[in-house]
Amino acid sequence: MLDRLVPDALKGLTPQSSSRLQDWLISALPEFGIIQLDESKDRLTSILTDIQLYNWIPSIFPTFAEFLCDRLQLSTSDPALITHSLRRWAESGNTLWVCVDASDCTDDQLLELLAFRPVNHSGQFALRIMLIMSDQRCKQAALRPLVDVIPERLIRHTDAKKAPLSRQASLALGVTVAAIGVYLGVRATSVFLPDYWHNIQIESVSEKKTLNSVVDVPADANPPELIPTEVTAVKEMVFEWLKAWNNQSVSSYLSFYHEDYSGRKDMSSDEWRRWRVKRLMDPLWIRIEVGPITVESLGGKARVSFWQIYRSPSYQDETFKELLLEKSDKRWVIVDETSREVRPL
Repeated sequence: MLDRLVPDALKGLTPQSSSRLQDWLISALPEFGIIQLDESKDRLTSILTDIQLYNWIPSIFPTFAEFLCDRLQLSTSDPALITHSLRRWAESGNTLWVCVDASDCTDDQLLELLAFRPVNHSGQFALRIMLIMSDQRCKQAALRPLVDVIPERLIRHTDAKKAPLSRQASLALGVTVAAIGVYLGVRATSVFLPDYWHNIQIESVSEKKTLNSVVDVPADANPPELIPTEVTAVKEMVFEWLKAWNNQSVSSYLSFYHEDYSGRKDMSSDEWRRWRVKRLMDPLWIRIEVGPITVESLGGKARVSFWQIYRSPSYQDETFKELLLEKSDKRWVIVDETSREVRPL
């Protein structure tokens, strides 16, 4: 399972950060429909103070369809009619926030969540499901269809505080993104933003490891510095990777990853690549804009970090991204990719 750390990072939050979690859920759930958490029902209820949260209890309603029919007062048991009614209900601007505890459900009951995912006229999910489920349960092959719809990009959600200049930077970036929107609609190229981000404070978070034999970097008090030409080559590689991502060029995009790379712990490299193709091609368009790129030497490898703004028709965020690169056949490739912080816009 991908090491999201959304649940781990949220344990023991202060009231201020609880408010931040509420804002994050309100921003993310309409875009993704289902988000995996490791919170208690009571905790979520106390956090979402402005939202009516309903619990699906399988011991009372054995199927999700029965729960929906009861909650929305649908007088039918025909799946096709339920789907039609939900579509009309969603298009009328209605929403339903649901908490599902996987420990109360069988695999078949959990998979039923995929049968009913109505969207409104804005392309947002009307059923917003908070799935309380462990990473261990997610590794079960039977639940792969459900795991596949849980957003890959939501890896870490920290409560880091921006430096004083970052608020103005965010506003400036918002204006910048709006101003270049028309231009980006015509040309699918990366736009590299000025140095707004160098003062941002990032919380320390634990590393995730995907290629254990490749990613582990030996301790070295004085790692050799990359020569200027190597730094240039690394940055050029990152620019080309971003260009392929912007263009949704599948073969080019995947070519920048190590052949054994998988961004998810429950998938082989081949499985991750097939899954990633779908994630890459689903949006009608993708636009990535990045700030300054920092390159560090790590004993023959290179660590690259930068802030990026990701935009698609249904979702936008700003992310502090970190890549670990190594040489393979005389070219730099990605062996690890981590989103250190994700802030929906």
